[in-house]
Amino acid sequence: MKASHLAKFPAFVAWPEAAFETPASPFRLCVGGQDPFGPTIDSLTRDGRVGDREITVSRLPLVSKTAHCHVLFVSASRTQTPREMLAAVAGRPVLTIADEGLEAPGAMIQFVTIEGRVRFEIRADVAQTEGLAVSSKLLSLSAPRGGGGR
Repeated sequence: MKASHLAKFPAFVAWPEAAFETPASPFRLCVGGQDPFGPTIDSLTRDGRVGDREITVSRLPLVSKTAHCHVLFVSASRTQTPREMLAAVAGRPVLTIADEGLEAPGAMIQFVTIEGRVRFEIRADVAQTEGLAVSSKLLSLSAPRGGGGR
């Protein structure tokens, strides 16, 4: 379910053109830390596009300031805290999505479990600060903030 959400979120977010090196640059979806998706995320994004851009998936055991990502999924890691991963891409138009249970208050989207179902909370103000616009349609699907763990 999380992999499916991760593959679909970009269609509901607008990035500034400056987020891409060239008009033909791919859309980069990065998984930071341990990869909980395996080949599932590859098959969900295969032949996928965000606008006119081909989607590429990168796995980053260590997220650095030189990481070229448009989406960063923050997962558990033995080498970095979620805050360190988020700090590595801060100040750039990178949609940050944190796995549930992680202490990642700076993430734009956080997965949560509510009544046994995987949901997500959106911090649109954080996305806007980094130059991203989250569609009202996606915002309407967001769980109420602080609603996780029920």
